[in-house]
Amino acid sequence: MKFKGFHYDIARGAYLRPEYFKQALQHAAKAGFTHFLPYLENMILLPSMAKACPESAYTPEQWQDFDQTAKICGIELVPHFNVIGHANAICAAYPELQGGTKEHEMDITLPETKNFVLNCLREFCSFSSSKYFLIGGDEYQFPSHLLRNPNFEPARAFAEHINMVAEELVGSGRIPLMWHDMLIHYPETLELLSRNVVVVFWFYDEDSDYPLLDMLQQRGFKTIMAGGLCGGLLTRRRLRAAKLEIEAVEKYKSHGFMMTTWSDGRFEKQRLNIKFTGKLLAGERIPDKFLEANSLRDILAANPAGEAVFIKKVKDRLLSLLGDELWKSSPEYQEYYTAVFSDNRDKVIESYLKYHFPEGPLFNMLNSVKNISIQISAPIKYEYDNDKFEVLVSQAFGTPELKILNGDESFLIYPEYGASIQAYRKCGIELIAHSVPKAKPLAPGGYRSYSSALGFCPIWAFGSQHNPCILWQGPFKWNIMESADLLKIELSRDMYHVSVKYLITVKKGIAGFTLEVEACNKIDDIYGTFNFNLPLTLTPGDISATTLEWEGKCISPVDVGDTFFVIPATGELVVRRPRISLAIAADKNKTSGFYADWRTVFITPDLRGKYQKLKAGEFYRTAWSFKPSIA
Repeated sequence: MKFKGFHYDIARGAYLRPEYFKQALQHAAKAGFTHFLPYLENMILLPSMAKACPESAYTPEQWQDFDQTAKICGIELVPHFNVIGHANAICAAYPELQGGTKEHEMDITLPETKNFVLNCLREFCSFSSSKYFLIGGDEYQFPSHLLRNPNFEPARAFAEHINMVAEELVGSGRIPLMWHDMLIHYPETLELLSRNVVVVFWFYDEDSDYPLLDMLQQRGFKTIMAGGLCGGLLTRRRLRAAKLEIEAVEKYKSHGFMMTTWSDGRFEKQRLNIKFTGKLLAGERIPDKFLEANSLRDILAANPAGEAVFIKKVKDRLLSLLGDELWKSSPEYQEYYTAVFSDNRDKVIESYLKYHFPEGPLFNMLNSVKNISIQISAPIKYEYDNDKFEVLVSQAFGTPELKILNGDESFLIYPEYGASIQAYRKCGIELIAHSVPKAKPLAPGGYRSYSSALGFCPIWAFGSQHNPCILWQGPFKWNIMESADLLKIELSRDMYHVSVKYLITVKKGIAGFTLEVEACNKIDDIYGTFNFNLPLTLTPGDISATTLEWEGKCISPVDVGDTFFVIPATGELVVRRPRISLAIAADKNKTSGFYADWRTVFITPDLRGKYQKLKAGEFYRTAWSFKPSIA
């Protein structure tokens, strides 16, 4: 493997002191990494964006010192600057880059934005030496005034901006690294983007496969696979994912692997992440007690308002593990987490200040928030009419609302927000929450346009389950077909890379519904399948009594010891919670399993389909059924 990178988020959480930045470099080199990639945003003091930088931002002289340390250690220090997206601090300091909006996103069509970006790149290149340059490029939301223009072409504008950056960097002898997700959100860019860009494919959980690597490479892109530890440590969940990702690097002959960390990048954690990810890449075993402790920590972090008996059991086991001999080589971690789970806030802050500057997002949070908890409301009782069987069409939140009624069941669809099912209820019990915002969201077509309106979503997985999929985030055509005993709602959308059609069928007096999905692929040699995202509502006290059952097997989330697990069911799966259960039936030939994520207030038995390589004009079809029953 040519490229083994460790990506350390310094910008979004903890501002790392220079002496510990150098230690992190040294640890990464010792662990066997070839490249160290600090995520910086405004933590590098470039003259062109000086007004956006905090006091602790690294100076050019400090960067050169870091560079020298990296060379001595035998590791490459890769500079980072977001040429598009994640520019809140920059836009706040330089509002002229927003094009008159207040959305805190750069308007990349403006000459002043292009000049700003190029100037920043030139300044950083003048005092950095790596042949690589991480340019970001992920999760960009085009300002609404651009998306509302019917003549505006987002994919072309995005590709032209990245190509401009690539030309500048290649001219300076650099290789640009860019995250993958916008290429899937705007698939036209697969043809328009410069092949000088190395695409970093990020996905942080287990999946049935990672065929996007092959799709990209067949189109002439060099790729790097990226796993992620998010704000935590290497857990059982993240280890399983990383092992599969590393296998995918070999399977698809990718250029390398990168482990990313995000948000809470405390040195106490990252030193261990560096060490154990290095062991993973070297094929060495990770201690079970280390993985168990980190997985239990994840459960506590995800369930701050969880059931008292369950949470106490988890915390007691975790504190027991933190007393193990294992941690003697990592006393800073042991001290920090013992303080966290003993509720010793003063010790937590003391540990923080040893390694990090007294400013930044995480420091501000530590000083302003004493108790972090989730406020969970009591279960809501809903009224229903056993005699109703119809689709009511009305206006809500400034958009059409379809309300499907079948006696004691009901659900909602907002076609202009996407083809998701909201507020699914049986006998007054909520199975799927109502998540459409009360105000009209951003203009359709952007990465984050309708991101808070998910509900239950079918997903056309275009080479990747993590698909910011514009299909979720734009309007669908809709048609209602009614008879005395059947209600059918057809939803369809035609796009550059695919045409999709969903048919929801409800039978009078019969619990549940079926969903038939069809995709007509429009691009040669792509991998596609249908998945779905199904966030089922849990109410306080539910999780310990919730089970998932299939083929005579049964599992409870609280017994897994992790916040995520895979269920190898390919046919029927039953999610059983107090008062109600939901049976989900799928096509065995087109299902690889169910992937469950859980918290105090939800559980997601998400389905993964089996990827199929498709030519232009080929169809992919499958169907699912959902049947609730009252206990």
